[in-house]
Amino acid sequence: MTYELFGNTYIFLHPEWLWLLAVIPLLWLPLLWRRQRLAVLAGAALLRSLAVVLIAAALAGLSRQSIRSEHKLALVAAIDVSDSISAEGRAWTQEYLTRLLRNLEPDDEFAALAFAANTHLLVPPGAPTGVALSPEMFKPPTPEEGAGTNIARALERALALYPEGAEKRLLLITDGNETTGAAKQHLALARQMGVKIFPVIPPSGQHPEISLEKFVVPPLVREGSVFSLRLVVRNGNDTPVRGSATVLANEQLLTRQQVNVEPGLSVLDIPAQILQRGNYLLRAEINATPDTIEGNNRQHATLAVAGKVRALVITDRTQTHLARALQMKEVEVEFRRPEGLPTQLTDLLDYNCLVFDDIGRGNITPQQMATVESYVRDFGGGFLMAGGIRAFGDLGFKNTAIERVLPVTLREQRPKKKKRTPIALFLVIDRSNSMGYNSKVRGLHDGQKMQYAKKAAIELVNQLQDTDLAGGIAFDSEPYLLTNLAPLAEIRTELTDKIARLQYGGGTDFYAALETAADQLARTRGVIRHIILLTDGDSNRTPADHFPLVASIAQRQISITTIRIGLDTVNLQLLSYMSEKTGGRFYHVEDVEALPQLLIKDTKQALNEKDDEDEGPKEIIPRVGQRGQILQGLTDFPSLDEYMLTKAKAGADIQLYTDVHAEQDPLLATWQYGLGKVVVVTFDPSGRGSSEWIRWDGFSKFWSQAVRWAIRNETAWDYRLSAHIRGERVVLRAESYDTDEEGVLQLRLPSGAQSEQLTLMPVAPRLYEAALPGKRQGSFPVTILKRKNGQVVNQKHELVMVSHSLGDALNEYRQQHPNRDLLRELAESTGGQIDPAPAELIAQQREGKKTLIHPLDNTLITISLFLLLSDIALRVLFGPVV
Repeated sequence: MTYELFGNTYIFLHPEWLWLLAVIPLLWLPLLWRRQRLAVLAGAALLRSLAVVLIAAALAGLSRQSIRSEHKLALVAAIDVSDSISAEGRAWTQEYLTRLLRNLEPDDEFAALAFAANTHLLVPPGAPTGVALSPEMFKPPTPEEGAGTNIARALERALALYPEGAEKRLLLITDGNETTGAAKQHLALARQMGVKIFPVIPPSGQHPEISLEKFVVPPLVREGSVFSLRLVVRNGNDTPVRGSATVLANEQLLTRQQVNVEPGLSVLDIPAQILQRGNYLLRAEINATPDTIEGNNRQHATLAVAGKVRALVITDRTQTHLARALQMKEVEVEFRRPEGLPTQLTDLLDYNCLVFDDIGRGNITPQQMATVESYVRDFGGGFLMAGGIRAFGDLGFKNTAIERVLPVTLREQRPKKKKRTPIALFLVIDRSNSMGYNSKVRGLHDGQKMQYAKKAAIELVNQLQDTDLAGGIAFDSEPYLLTNLAPLAEIRTELTDKIARLQYGGGTDFYAALETAADQLARTRGVIRHIILLTDGDSNRTPADHFPLVASIAQRQISITTIRIGLDTVNLQLLSYMSEKTGGRFYHVEDVEALPQLLIKDTKQALNEKDDEDEGPKEIIPRVGQRGQILQGLTDFPSLDEYMLTKAKAGADIQLYTDVHAEQDPLLATWQYGLGKVVVVTFDPSGRGSSEWIRWDGFSKFWSQAVRWAIRNETAWDYRLSAHIRGERVVLRAESYDTDEEGVLQLRLPSGAQSEQLTLMPVAPRLYEAALPGKRQGSFPVTILKRKNGQVVNQKHELVMVSHSLGDALNEYRQQHPNRDLLRELAESTGGQIDPAPAELIAQQREGKKTLIHPLDNTLITISLFLLLSDIALRVLFGPVV
């Protein structure tokens, strides 16, 4: 028989003894015939009845029944005390563990450890009774103990605390934001050991605040140059805040600026300048209110400051305009003659850029040219070649390593015809009756003047190019449009056919014809606008009628050439006036046979050409192609008198060109060749043909920007050094800019009168590290040596400052929300549950149940004896009651 009472289970093992309860009524019978002292009698009967009940229960085997696991429960609590856990979360953790301990049974086993970057044991494995929790257990680690959250290390330590033969459960109190390690790597071992993980996330209690998320510095800058420092700031407040951004270099103030930080993420670009070369430890701080956590307002970065840009200029002239321009822009220039061009690569690697300033092939050897090619292609050196006929004219560099490096191919400098401006020509032809007479024989009406006028017009049209524009109009007393103004490629045949079919007859009035021609020409752009008027001079209008029209034509920049045919002098002054006022020419032609050559000559004069069409260009106007960094801030490029013909290679960027010839010829061409950048300028920066450039205000800026675009910011002998504290060691890191990874990089440390030499070990491409002996603080000198084939090929002396590694500590503050995905995976992979209440954690179904019987007979007999003694005492005190 089993009964539930007050949450406990009771059972009678021998229920047949319960018949003894039948004697209880007999104990109350005396009350029926005794009327005195009823209270005493009732009390005695009650005591005897209770004693009988207890004796009957004892004889019936009344026992308490419980169900327990065959194994005891072993519970380990791993408690996150890193900086990402708020004060509210720490107090909540203590209260949670207190409630948990109350639910554990005495036979269970409990242990607790705290973790951040490292772990330490709070409660060793043992019975849960007597465990006392205090706020001191949940304090965050000190800076010496290390910042960050390493859940993997906590799991590894916790799994080693479980006894054999126990049911194992792991309580993981954390936000799941691990900054080092990988917690999931211990899941396989947890499953193998049968450990169920129960993650619990404490309340965050986070408040909006200001934090410095990133501090970005360039890897290397030049001494004296102005560079930009970038701070990425997070403002967790709902409104903008006013504050200051401070940057220290080797603990000395570099710059401080007042800033206004908008809500959310803001990017602050702060200019800075360092005047002395070396390696610097920069520390950026952002200060603003309201702010809760000070620890996330700082970040460190290392900066290498190199010397000025070094350019090796190969030239036959010690003082050139190019060299002077570079020196004005703080470029350190070294001059060498062509025969001094280095033959060994190590000699070139000391320079950021190599410049050929108008030099020819001369005695430069193939080995020297191959060294230049390797310097550019394999080591990222900059190369600039500028010059005139000496550099590009003799083709000495044709099919050499130098030409392979250039973005252009060299060509023979053959003169080319100038690309002229197109002409828009309107022919206005007199077809009146007077054009039917002979120019030599007075009175002969044989159509000679008309015949030669048509012949001259047709020959002129055939001399023009397809890109020229032409139109025609004939007139007598009325105008007759032959063709509208259009490109000759479209109307040449039509125009010549209509001119050939012209017949003379009618009066003479060229006013309307001129007006029509001028109106069509006025609508053209980018051409030479010109009218040729062929007439024998007769007109039905007075000269004064034409003056307003002539003034209008001149104002529209249209020139008129008038050709008066015949011996008479009618209207000579009017026709001459028309030409003079519009910038044209006037011809009085008595022999019409000269008309064809006259028209062609006049048109050439209008085009500003001489009879010799092979004459080269006199003025070259640079035009912008692909505007890049070299042309930044530059406009209004001066004209040139000469340049060298080259042809751009595929992949080259033509930043300046000229179209003085039919095609685009490069004046400034750039490209990337291997790791290096190459610039070609196809005119002599110090030559006569560049006189306008030399006087130009942007001359120095142009050449400086060309060199700075081409240079490799770092030479092969530059290093970016930093020293960080890792645990109890100081580790020196060297970032090399040498693409040749052969050889050994070594470190020399002064130690009293002696020096200690260490080998830097590669940890990544061009990245080396070495652990330094002893403890170091502040700054200390080092010497970096590069050895190759047992020889020292380069060494540099530097000053390095030690910094603490803040990466993990800052990550603590960047994690704004719990990593539920990680914690859910830890729970589900091991059969646990996320965020259980303390009672739920203990009440989880245990494996291997067994029923325990706890007999109560001793207790019941003891109580019954007490009741019987009480009955006896009652009778002694108040006399016999029966």
